[in-house]
Amino acid sequence: MRRLLDDRALGHLRRVTAAFTFNWASVPDQNIRVKPELGGGSLGDLGYYCVRAVLWAFQDFPNNVYATERRYNGVDFNVSAMMWFKGDRMGAVDCGFDTGLRKWFEIAGTDASIVCDDFTVPWKEESARFWVHAGEGKDTEHRVEACVQEARMVERFSRIVQTGVLEPQWVVDAVRTMRVCDSIRESAATGEAVKPAFDDLSRL
Repeated sequence: MRRLLDDRALGHLRRVTAAFTFNWASVPDQNIRVKPELGGGSLGDLGYYCVRAVLWAFQDFPNNVYATERRYNGVDFNVSAMMWFKGDRMGAVDCGFDTGLRKWFEIAGTDASIVCDDFTVPWKEESARFWVHAGEGKDTEHRVEACVQEARMVERFSRIVQTGVLEPQWVVDAVRTMRVCDSIRESAATGEAVKPAFDDLSRL
């Protein structure tokens, strides 16, 4: 996907939309996800992945965010957020504990779009998939074989430890994603658009 984006296969990027939800028929009140003292809430549990997908696709940081939420037992039960980026680009995030399982994103450009419907954990461990949709109903399926994400993470971490070659971009990405999540939380609480704090993390 990164190669397609870097090669401008979609044209100029305009929108990224990401959703991660699942539905509880009845809320398990002892679950960590609904305990505010343990960091519960749908934004931290599910929305982080959506925000990260938007920032990854644009390779940029938003100028403003605006969010709404529904709360339950002191935590955000569902959250919807909009992000505005320079160059007439927008990102949208939807997460919550009250909708059937969805784990997809779309990256839409002026010429085509990428759609991935299993971006958090692939439906099948042996392969992951996404599509490129162009005009006039033309689409192309892409598959990545042997994509067990947990194994890939352990392998990458082990390589960093064994070689001693640090990869500080992972830290930068994590901090900036959390900065946007914090702004989404603030906007949902105040009902106003918020400008996320952008840290100069180049020293890392």
